[in-house]
Amino acid sequence: MSISDAVMHLPERSTYAIRIASPGFNNLRKFQLENSPLYVKIVEYVFDDADDLYRPEGALMFDEDIADRMLEDFEFHKDDCDSLLVHCSKGQNRSPAVAIALNEIFGLGNDTESIRREYPEYNRLVYSLLKRVAKKR
Repeated sequence: MSISDAVMHLPERSTYAIRIASPGFNNLRKFQLENSPLYVKIVEYVFDDADDLYRPEGALMFDEDIADRMLEDFEFHKDDCDSLLVHCSKGQNRSPAVAIALNEIFGLGNDTESIRREYPEYNRLVYSLLKRVAKKR
């Protein structure tokens, strides 16, 4: 989901939200999610939309530490929610990668292949690191 879609979204059931921002454009505080008691937990992560093919100088890369924190926190709260919302700026690279990986790792029941088709430019580095760190746990 994009940031504009996320701020307009009003959850209909208990929802765990993951917000992803770029370090130079951390606008999450400016664009708050709707105030709803249905948000079980809202977590924020900051890293650039970069991978092995596109790595601008000074980029804050998604790494194993971020992946481990993301997995640990979601695992702790996943049984308290019925829905997962993941958003970044455009909702095309980082957030689909996280959603696909969490769906596969935790068996959330969504059709991974349809998500991949809908978001063919999902960030492969984010996806693969989440999967690799999950295997180590």
